[in-house]
Amino acid sequence: TGSAIWAMQQAQNIAPGNAIVMHQFALLLERAGRIDDAIVQAVKATQTGVSNPGYRQHLGMLMYRSGRYAEAVSALTEALRLSPHNGDFRYKLNAAQDALSGMTVAKGAMRGKQSLETGFPGFARRLVKFLTVR
Repeated sequence: TGSAIWAMQQAQNIAPGNAIVMHQFALLLERAGRIDDAIVQAVKATQTGVSNPGYRQHLGMLMYRSGRYAEAVSALTEALRLSPHNGDFRYKLNAAQDALSGMTVAKGAMRGKQSLETGFPGFARRLVKFLTVR
């Protein structure tokens, strides 16, 4: 995988700003387990002006995998806007929306429990703060 990553870096040097290269690099980084780096490349691919719904869908799924549900919903909504009859995009958008609404419910429940803390001072407050960042 290391040599493939090196080759993709060389491809980016040869064709800077090429959305296909950026997208393929994002896929490779994802396979290597480097999700944060894959997100960087996927974002770059979507910012090139190429309106490929697949690039948006991939970015949305990377965001979903990293727990960034609001950003996943945004990217998947854009993918579905570009390809409105794509059932796979719709399914993935629904999953991201469900995850986002689940996080909202969990945050609300934790806020309600803050005043009942016993034995773990500040734990619930830190947990809510952690969940809010996501």
